[in-house]
Amino acid sequence: MTKKQNTRIPVAFPALYEAHPIKEFQAEGHFVPAIRERDAEGNSTMKPRKWKGATVHCLTLLDASARDPHKTKSQSTARALSDSRDDAEKIFSEQIRNGFYAQLRALEQVEFQADQARRVKDERDRMAAWMAHHHPRELADILGVGEAAVEEYKRSQRDPVLKASVDAMLKGTA
Repeated sequence: MTKKQNTRIPVAFPALYEAHPIKEFQAEGHFVPAIRERDAEGNSTMKPRKWKGATVHCLTLLDASARDPHKTKSQSTARALSDSRDDAEKIFSEQIRNGFYAQLRALEQVEFQADQARRVKDERDRMAAWMAHHHPRELADILGVGEAAVEEYKRSQRDPVLKASVDAMLKGTA
């Protein structure tokens, strides 16, 4: 019997946890974000809620491999601030999950663009190879360039200003 269902799995990330008195935290110049209400499933809504308590709970995901060249400490990859550790963990989880899916979408776009660039290069290479073995006039005939040039020349014969500019181009004086 095969069983399939959607489930949640916990994934552990080492994160720096800090708790600061809110007044000191703000006095040091840190911004305290608005807190959002949660729906019945625990997801954030757009409805703001009041800050509870006098402590700011901070969770910070540090990336040791992404060091700032001017500093000796690790770069912050994600940070969640809230009025309780539990809420900060939920916010942090949402950030990591959203970042993961955003990264997948970005990779899909990069792969698509790389594929398009490869196709354009292949077409250019085929065109260059064809041109190396054929007369340029054949290419002009294939692309309709020859007919367009003849029509432009015929029109120039009827228009004195256009005729003068075409003649100047042909003489190399334009």
